[in-house]
Amino acid sequence: MRDWTPKSSSRAAQVIFLGACAVGVLVMLMFPSSLAARAAALGGMAAAFAVARSLTAGRGKRGAWAGPSASAGTPPRPRPSRWLWGAAGGFTAGAVASYWLLLIDQGHGGRALWPLYLFVGFVVAGAAASSVLAAKLTRW
Repeated sequence: MRDWTPKSSSRAAQVIFLGACAVGVLVMLMFPSSLAARAAALGGMAAAFAVARSLTAGRGKRGAWAGPSASAGTPPRPRPSRWLWGAAGGFTAGAVASYWLLLIDQGHGGRALWPLYLFVGFVVAGAAASSVLAAKLTRW
């Protein structure tokens, strides 16, 4: 039977992560209209997650983040292809270009709907390609 009691580094990681998330939520509630405060709070939460993950990664096979070791004999997963990088970059460039078309249309009265549909299409396709790329980069 496995021992599921958390180690001291795991407890410290939990405290760091939960404390940073609590501070981040408080900052977001105190400054609801400040984009800089929200960005700083989200960045702090992401940094706390990285610290908590690094503290729990060294716990061995019982740890929640411990993946297969190099001696396990499993081959590494392949990296993302150039086509996937190109698709993610192309959809991002298309979203930026269609956003500018949307702004130009808004300057002329905003009567046409096709720039909006084009922008939403690029954003949805870019989100799909970027999520696949992120999943492959993090070897999920």
